[in-house]
Amino acid sequence: MATLDTLLSCQALVRILVPTDGAPRLRWIYGFPSFQNWLMHDLPKLEPGRLKAEDPPNEQVDNILYRWITGKEIRYTRQFQDLMPKLDEVWEMKTADIRIFGWMYQPLKFIALFGDYADLYKGTNASRSYHDALRRVKRERDELDLDPPKFATGTFDELVRV
Repeated sequence: MATLDTLLSCQALVRILVPTDGAPRLRWIYGFPSFQNWLMHDLPKLEPGRLKAEDPPNEQVDNILYRWITGKEIRYTRQFQDLMPKLDEVWEMKTADIRIFGWMYQPLKFIALFGDYADLYKGTNASRSYHDALRRVKRERDELDLDPPKFATGTFDELVRV
């Protein structure tokens, strides 16, 4: 088994950073290398979806990551929520067009497994399911060579509030 620092040094996980304009970093987000690749290569190609958001998806994600990292208010259910069943401790970070799936490793520390286009999970033409996303996160979390406990349990306020 390995610590978070060990997984970062061997690049099994990466730090996800955005410019903070000097604001302190009060929360952390880590990701699988495939998540970082999605952020850099796939996300910039996405257009606003069915909600017709004013900002393109990549700006929405930059904004939510900035808010997360700098400790700004994150609203439960609107921007960050645990998937059902809540006992699985799988969370999604949300914008109008994007869903980022992962888990809380420790309070204030989110590990992102993958990001996806929200419209794929919504409406009558949904081609993906939240249930499959939940199972994928649980499977990858279980397989990650991370010292236990691999995830934190608790309420939104216990895990997210700074």
